[in-house]
Amino acid sequence: MIEKLSFNQLTPCELKKLFADVLEEKLKEFIPGKLEDDEYLTRTEAAKFLNIGKTKLYRLTKENILIPMQEGRSKFYLKSSLKEYRQSLLKSKN
Repeated sequence: MIEKLSFNQLTPCELKKLFADVLEEKLKEFIPGKLEDDEYLTRTEAAKFLNIGKTKLYRLTKENILIPMQEGRSKFYLKSSLKEYRQSLLKSKN
């Protein structure tokens, strides 16, 4: 059971940081390994990360193998999705 808490010694910024830290820790229990890799990469960064050319990245996107987030005309790829794709390639080679 939660006991009474007193936040009168914390500034609003400190309280916000405290809640963010606690929330992040709790989320890690439900989705382990996802928070660290959930950054978005540009097309150039994604191609470099996968060690492929932009044309190959375009083809993988067109075939819905990789699904980017689109912001205007720019596309961004989730790093964790790129890691999963790379691991699936390694498994298929073995």
